[in-house]
Amino acid sequence: MKILIVDPDTEHASHLAEALKAKGISDVFCVTNSDEAIDTLNTVTVDVLACEVYLEPADGFTLWETIHPFLPNLQTIFFSEHDLSQYADRIGNCPLLRRPFDPAQLIASIRNFTLPVATPVATPVATPVAIAHATPSGNSEQVVATPRAAAVAAQVSSTPRPAVAVAAAKVQATMSAPAHAAVPVRVAAVAAKAVAPKAAAVVSAPKAASAVPKTAVTIGNYAIEGQIGQDLAGPIYKAVQQSMARHVELHTLDKNQSQDAQSIQRFLGNASVKANVRHPYILAVYEAGESEGTYYYAGEFIEGPTLGGLIRSGAKIDSQTALQVIKIAAEVLHHLETTNILHELIQPESILLGKNNRPRIRNLAANDPNRSEGIPSEIRTLAEIISQVIDPNDASTQTALHAFLVHMRGDTQPLLTTWEEVLATVKELEPKVVPVDAYKINAQDRAAIKAVDEAKKKQRRTVIVSSLVSLLLLGGVLGTVYWLITQGSTSVVANPLVEIPAGEFIYQDGQKETLPTFWIDQYEVTVAQYAEFLEWLSKPENAGKIAQFEHPDQPHGKSHVPEDWADQQLATGPWYGYYHRAKQWKKYKNAAFDINSPVINLDWYSAYAYAKWKGHRLPTEKEWEKAARGKDGRLYPWGSEPNSKNANTGADFSADEKAKALIDGYKSWSPVNAVKGDKSSYGVYDMAGNVQEWTSTMDKSERYGEAPVIRGGNFRHPLQPITQRTVGVLDKLQSDTALGFRTASDTASPQSAAKK
Repeated sequence: MKILIVDPDTEHASHLAEALKAKGISDVFCVTNSDEAIDTLNTVTVDVLACEVYLEPADGFTLWETIHPFLPNLQTIFFSEHDLSQYADRIGNCPLLRRPFDPAQLIASIRNFTLPVATPVATPVATPVAIAHATPSGNSEQVVATPRAAAVAAQVSSTPRPAVAVAAAKVQATMSAPAHAAVPVRVAAVAAKAVAPKAAAVVSAPKAASAVPKTAVTIGNYAIEGQIGQDLAGPIYKAVQQSMARHVELHTLDKNQSQDAQSIQRFLGNASVKANVRHPYILAVYEAGESEGTYYYAGEFIEGPTLGGLIRSGAKIDSQTALQVIKIAAEVLHHLETTNILHELIQPESILLGKNNRPRIRNLAANDPNRSEGIPSEIRTLAEIISQVIDPNDASTQTALHAFLVHMRGDTQPLLTTWEEVLATVKELEPKVVPVDAYKINAQDRAAIKAVDEAKKKQRRTVIVSSLVSLLLLGGVLGTVYWLITQGSTSVVANPLVEIPAGEFIYQDGQKETLPTFWIDQYEVTVAQYAEFLEWLSKPENAGKIAQFEHPDQPHGKSHVPEDWADQQLATGPWYGYYHRAKQWKKYKNAAFDINSPVINLDWYSAYAYAKWKGHRLPTEKEWEKAARGKDGRLYPWGSEPNSKNANTGADFSADEKAKALIDGYKSWSPVNAVKGDKSSYGVYDMAGNVQEWTSTMDKSERYGEAPVIRGGNFRHPLQPITQRTVGVLDKLQSDTALGFRTASDTASPQSAAKK
């Protein structure tokens, strides 16, 4: 049996796929939009389509209505978190699962189709109530979790699981600091500070463990990339689980506590309880162990800030994001209560905003926690957290949601006492949305759907072939005309260095600084320019030369190819990277994008290497600010008055493919020389908009220890003064579609490394 899951929430899709594979359904394909679904159905014979209704560019109903004439026997399951009762005629006889739902419900729906399902593979449930460690003698023994932990594990495995929330709402949230983007807000995600539980007895005295040395590269199976936090147990690292090739959050026991047998037992006992928690909104714990005296447990890693980080930075979230946080937190805490899992009180650091601002909750389960006074206290705490981070200027905050938070806190009304009451109110306040097609897939235009078995093909071969030939001929003619019109018409923009004279200038809030003469790129580094660097790297004769341009702290073997740059050959066919799209189609992510657009999706180390390869360097943030503001301390490159028409910012940003950019003319990226108004007094462009830029300056970050300072505005967010600094949102290894860079130099004509 082959299952195709169409869901823009990749975490949700992955969770469903894992559940299906655990039941013996090995052929599971996951795609994120209707176009990818069409491509998959063109190449794979699929038995069941599991489809989110809210898709782009065409919704799930339209996708099904389009393919149904060609694949009448394809069984289809819809799912959505919204009330779709008014669309009963479009749902037809297809099962509809209301999110949140348990993967078991999807599996049951599939089995109801009476299709042949492989015999379920027996998959042991991870119940690590006993975790191995090394004794002083070096023999392997087991530290057994306390009876209380064992009871919790038994309770978890025997209690029927409710229909838990699997994915966050598909409501586009607007906030000052999106979780997965470089934005002009000082935000840092910090690890949750767990309260140390009471000491528990240990079966055998483990050997004393030392702290992870700074020079360590790996801990057991985990390659360390850097420290991202600290809790009461010890350092927390971002690491790669090498056997699974995935990032994890690695919690370790510090040097002082690793000398104490009870601390080790407590640490491993908590890991055991956390590993028994199964909920898609809770960060999973995978395994625990000991390596060369270091005790650790590894869990799910989510990129994004915590609400605690947003509170400290002063960043705000809008009412819809706040409502989703309340919903997800309530689902999680309701689950912990109904399954009798002991847990810590929720804190601002417990709540993360992942990709697209989807909330996730840190694993609160604990062996013997310091508990709150009960559910009403937790509800009040959650309301207080949201009240600190919600945007007071959001109109919705002043009305229904504000009243809801007052009710949750019990300020003027009786305090809510159950999570069911909270969730019922959330459901009432959630916006009533309906699926809207970004465009309708024309059935005849997409008649190339041929993912049917040979029997189906033979039955209507004549009709399909004749239609395909006509359409392909027409498509070929139109494609050739388009190619002739568009290809070759884009000339590569030169990027000269601009001199910034020595002298005094106004920096940040009015302080006067002095810099020597330096030179900086007139434009942001483009796709075409970075392609030259990658072409140089690809030549065999240069294989041994790249190290001289790389930063000494760069992880060994790290690639300099930006994310989504390269073409990929997937099981479902070729997937073209953004360089191919920029050259061939001049479009990426439903927006204009060509070789003169800024290079994106590359981390700080790659920007550093490119600059050095050119014979340049990354600018410091003081150099960047002087080049943008001039000597007189203006707030924008053109002066001190804001004007959204002068820069490519988020004033008219929209994810809607049909939406027009009516203010600055660009929905997303613009060619680096296109926006003439975003020009500083020195003649440097795109410092208030287009994409933000890496600098060489490092600053303290609560999550990463230190992180590069990011400067400038971008196409996603409204115009901001160019004094805005971004610190701690991304580390050196992260990237973003709204983040690029430019280079600087101490001389007017540095020699390019490519010519050496």
